[in-house]
Amino acid sequence: MNNKTLIYIPSKGRADLFFQRGTFRWLKEITDKVDYIVTLEENDIPEYLNQFPNLIVLRLTESDKGISYAHSKVLEYAKEKGYKY
Repeated sequence: MNNKTLIYIPSKGRADLFFQRGTFRWLKEITDKVDYIVTLEENDIPEYLNQFPNLIVLRLTESDKGISYAHSKVLEYAKEKGYKY
């Protein structure tokens, strides 16, 4: 069982705002306390990783499925990695 809390951040088509709003900076400050993962559709990954090479990404295999789809994939990931949910 993983005792850390998993924070997931769904994002789509806003890599520039991800940095401008300070999300990435905030994530780097809290990684000793929690784990995080950003859910991205396949076509968005290069843009995000270009700006944030160390970003932890959960690759969504289908596009335009909405937040419920992203949430279900995160639950699968959390179970697989032993997080409480």
